[in-house]
Amino acid sequence: MTREKKIAIILPRGETIRNFVYSDIVKALKDKFEVTLFAVKPNEEILVKN
Repeated sequence: MTREKKIAIILPRGETIRNFVYSDIVKALKDKFEVTLFAVKPNEEILVKN
């Protein structure tokens, strides 16, 4: 039994998410790896200064 190699991708900002969605890199990686994507959403409480 062979185990599939895994890769995790962390997308820290909106433009990186867009770039990955519009490119075929994830599709290419899925041919060789089990791919997990993590996207960071900004916390509004931290961004807003009172």
